This record gives sequence, structure tokens and C-alpha cells, in this order.
Amino acid sequence: MPMYHQTFRAIFISDIHLGSKYTNLERLFTFIKRVKTKKIFLVGDIISRDCKRDDKNLEKFIKLLKSKNCEIIFILGNHEEQIENMPPILDELNFHKSYKYRIGKRDALINHGHSYDTKDAFLRALKGIAKKTQVLKKDNPTKATLKRRLHLFLKEIAKVLLHKQFIRYMALKAKKNRCSIVICGHFHIAKHKRVYKVDYYNCGDWISNCSFVGEDLDSNLKLYRVDSTSIKTLK
Repeated sequence: MPMYHQTFRAIFISDIHLGSKYTNLERLFTFIKRVKTKKIFLVGDIISRDCKRDDKNLEKFIKLLKSKNCEIIFILGNHEEQIENMPPILDELNFHKSYKYRIGKRDALINHGHSYDTKDAFLRALKGIAKKTQVLKKDNPTKATLKRRLHLFLKEIAKVLLHKQFIRYMALKAKKNRCSIVICGHFHIAKHKRVYKVDYYNCGDWISNCSFVGEDLDSNLKLYRVDSTSIKTLK
């Protein structure tokens, strides 16, 4: 598909983690500048919990969003909920814990998905171990490197072992809210799957996937990946 020649009714992006050195900023900013859409849903973990209040990239991102002259809906993720004072650049935005959105003749639940973390005992145990691998200022370079590697390894283990359970959890959460679609983030895995008669869409992330969910003008939902020159449909 030629880059950005398609107009969307809505786009859904999550897990940007602005303030982190791992975010693919160049691709993100190019995408926001060029994409044509009527609504932008920010589906949580847009800001890293350790993002500075005066972070220039966060400021640039919010200004780009406002320049689109479209509706912006911000769903809180676990990183935003851990920020005591939101950066002032965000003052004009409206925040939601969940959001119900009509797509064609169906209702969609838009929710980051981090409530799952309190439901799974194995995940809680992994998170406890992962907390002990966080790098401290007193750690020497060798110890810090080992901690980072172990931390990343534990996150990958959690993804592989718990993703199926997360999908089922989010599908049931949608059904409880009388929705037949759920759009979320949190696991950083761009995915569409039908479970319990619910269409599950995970937006992926902007660290390794550079992906999003798009609703076209005919109310069809698809997963997309953005590379340096184009937007590609994900299967």
C-alpha cells in the first residue's frame, strides 16, 4: 500500500512508552504527521512511567496530535496510572480507564488490559522476580548489564506463557461489557484472534512492532505495521 494514501475513521495505538530510549520516535512522528484519520485512540502506556515532565519528545508528540484536528481519546495504561503528576502538556486531554466505541453495528471495548496483572498468580510471581532485577544506581556496570538481560528474559517468558490467557481474559471482559470487539495493548504483541465470539485486537507497540489497529471508512478493522516507506497489513 502506498504510504498514507488511505483514510481511516479511527486508529488505535498503544505502548509507545515516550520517555524510553527504545521507542521508535522517527517512525512514530512520521506516521502521526501523514496518517489521515478522524479519531485517534491512545490505548495506554503512551508515556513511560519514568518520562520527565518536560520531555521534548512528549511535547512534540502531543503538538502533532493536536495539529491533526481530529478527536483524541486517551485510555490510561499501567504506566500512566503510576505517574503522580501528569506532564502539563497533557492538561487539555480527556482520560478514560475504558471506553466503549461503536464500530458499524457492533460495540467495541477499548481498554489497555493491565487489570489482568492482578488476576494471574504466575504473572504476579514473575513480576516480583522482575522487580528484583531492576537496575539500581549503586549497581556496577557488570551487575547492571546482567540485571537488564534477566529482566528482558523474564518479560519474554511472560509473553510466551501468558498471552493466550490474556486474550481469553480480555475477550471475557468485553462480553461482560456487552461488546463483541475488544481493542487493547499491554502485551506488545500485535494480534487479531476470535475467542468466545469476541474479536480480540492487540495494537502491538512502537518499540519492536511499530503497529496499530485501523478502522477504515467502511468500519472494517485491520492490523497494520508501519515501516520506513509504507503501511502494511498484518495477517
